[in-house]
Amino acid sequence: MVAGIARSEAPDPTTLVVTLKEPNNAFLHYAACPWQMFAVSPTAVESNAVGGDLAQEWLKTNDAGTGPYVMKEFVPGSHYTLERFDGYWGEEPYFQSVRIEIVPEIATQKLQLDQGAFDLVAKGFAIPDVLTYKQDSQFKAITTTGASMMALYMNFGAGVFTDKAPRQAMMTALDRSAIVDTAFQGLTEVQSNFWPENMFPPRLAPFDSPVDIGPLEAIVPTLPSKKIDLAWVTSNGAPAQQVAELIQTQLAPTGLEITVRAMPTAEWFDMANQPAQRRPDLLVATMGGDALHLDTAMRIFLRTGAKPLNAFQYGNLEVDRLMDLAITKPTVDETNEVYLRITELVRDEALWVPLCRIPQNMVMHAYIDGVEQDSYIPYVFAPHKISRV
Repeated sequence: MVAGIARSEAPDPTTLVVTLKEPNNAFLHYAACPWQMFAVSPTAVESNAVGGDLAQEWLKTNDAGTGPYVMKEFVPGSHYTLERFDGYWGEEPYFQSVRIEIVPEIATQKLQLDQGAFDLVAKGFAIPDVLTYKQDSQFKAITTTGASMMALYMNFGAGVFTDKAPRQAMMTALDRSAIVDTAFQGLTEVQSNFWPENMFPPRLAPFDSPVDIGPLEAIVPTLPSKKIDLAWVTSNGAPAQQVAELIQTQLAPTGLEITVRAMPTAEWFDMANQPAQRRPDLLVATMGGDALHLDTAMRIFLRTGAKPLNAFQYGNLEVDRLMDLAITKPTVDETNEVYLRITELVRDEALWVPLCRIPQNMVMHAYIDGVEQDSYIPYVFAPHKISRV
């Protein structure tokens, strides 16, 4: 996000002027994303820098901002504790402190919520549990569809899907509507666009391929191996597991022998560092950007050498050139014209099957009020806005 900045300056206490090296029509979108660029105190950086690291080691467990809370404690793999900042310029937060627990297991999260140990769980519950909470007056369950979609990625670097033919056959092999309807029970709809929702005009890149398992059935007997490793990323919660299992069931008649496994988010983020042979053949994971601009998805999922979300390490110098060209265009139509050229290239490569827009389900006790979610990533919420009623 900051690579294109030539310089920045603060001519007065409430003005920040950023000068770019060249035009970038995505830059304001970078500034609007949930984990956007932050203006960090130069004094804090200088005081805590070690060996020219710009205080990056210190900032892992400390902060130097102007927000409603300060980071009192961070224990990796365990929890964060936020403490109210008395010098905050805005309205004083209701809670003196907020403790954010790191609990990977969804079942444990549910148990802790039901027993009152947790006040709020931001995402991840199984859809039947969400629907049950919606009927329980002791809880509130908020369902919001943000801008990210769930997709089925294919490993083009090793194994069965190295050849483009089986990848292209996969684009029509699945009954996506049946998978989405079963896994999400009406809380979202099957993806009708190739790119995530609202990032690109749907009429320009629709994805409405008819269901036809025949091409894949014809290819499977010719494959050197029928064994398929299908992983699902645990940060997407229980619904992702069900999606993976439904894919396994639908593809079973082709003769593919599919094993489904859970992949912790840390492992997903490390896939780009692994050899292609150690990556799964299929992966149920998220596709989205940092804001509602296609550059913020392409640059992290498709850029040559990008890590960590370019998990299968796709690289295409022409795609790189075109994405750099797109952000310099002065109008939306001219930008989209370039993105259409990228879409044609990437879609022909058959890198992923779009599945659905992801419904994010936040569940809390009924006494929690004032939850204000980020419209792009709904499980990101403003802790200083919540209160107890």
